[in-house]
Amino acid sequence: MLLEDRQTYRLVNGEADGLPGLVVDKYGEYLVLQINTLGMEKLKGLIVEKLLRKFNPLGIYEKSDAPTRLKEGLDERCDWLVGRGADILYFEHDGLLLAADLKGQKTGAFLDQLHNSHICSLFAKDKVCLDVFCYTGNFALHLLKAGARFVTLIDYSERSLSIAGQLLALNGFYGRYELVRANAFDWLKENSQFERFDFVVLDPPSFAKTSVSKESAKRGHKEINLRAMKILKKPAVLATASCTQVITEQEFEAILLDAANDSKVLLNVLYTGGQGFDHPFLLEVPETRYLKFIIAEVRRRF
Repeated sequence: MLLEDRQTYRLVNGEADGLPGLVVDKYGEYLVLQINTLGMEKLKGLIVEKLLRKFNPLGIYEKSDAPTRLKEGLDERCDWLVGRGADILYFEHDGLLLAADLKGQKTGAFLDQLHNSHICSLFAKDKVCLDVFCYTGNFALHLLKAGARFVTLIDYSERSLSIAGQLLALNGFYGRYELVRANAFDWLKENSQFERFDFVVLDPPSFAKTSVSKESAKRGHKEINLRAMKILKKPAVLATASCTQVITEQEFEAILLDAANDSKVLLNVLYTGGQGFDHPFLLEVPETRYLKFIIAEVRRRF
C-alpha cells in the first residue's frame, strides 16, 4: 500500500472513490469525516461501523460544516461520534510534528498539500522565505527542516498563527521564524516595493465557490502573485497554488503569465503539480481536479 508508512492521509475522497459527499481523513489514531450530501447522511451509521471495524481508531470526529449541507437540507454538525479527543490532533509527517485543527479549515489540515510542501523543501536551503496564507505552518515547517535560514509566516487567523507558533517551537526552530497576523493582500501591497525574499509560497483559500465569482477570483489570484513577484529577489523562486475549483490549470497559468508581464519578469516553470495521490480525481468530473500548484523561477525581463 502506497500510504502504509504514513500516519496521516485521506482515506475517502468523495466522488473519486465512488462515495460522493463523503470525505474521511486519518490523523494518526483518529479519523475525521465530513458528510455533504443527504444520501451519505442516511448511511452515516453504516460508515462509522465500517471505519471502526477496519481501523479501530481512538476516536471519530464529524466535521460536517460545509455550506453545501444547507442545500441538502442538513444542519451543521461538528462533534465526536466515537470516543473523545482534543481540538488539535498532532501527527508526524516527513520527520515533522504537524497538526490538524478541528476548529479550523477543511477536516483540520490541508492534506492535499503535503506532497507539494515536500517538493518545496528541495529549494529551501539557506533561503529567506515567505509563507503567505500559512494556516498552521505546513509549508514553513518543511522549509525550515530543509535548512531555510528564516521564514516569515502570514495569516489573518490568530488561532492558526498560535498553532503554527506552537509547532515551530515544538520542532525546534527557535529564532528562525516570524509570525505576522495580517490581511495577506494588504501586507503584500505594503511590502512589495522591497525585494526581500529568496522563496515565496502562496497557498490561498478558494476565491470563488461558483462561476458567478470567477472573474473576481481571477483578479485576486493575479493581485497576490503580482505582489509576490515584486517582493522576490531576482532571480528567486515562487511556489503558488490555487484551489479555486472554477479556475482551470490553463486559466491559472494565464493569470500567472499576465502577472509576470505586468511585473516585467520571466517565469521559468520548474514544477507543476496538484493534490497528492491520496486525493484522486476523475477525468470525467473536472471539478474533482481542483488544486493547481506551480513552482517557478522568477527572473528579470531583459
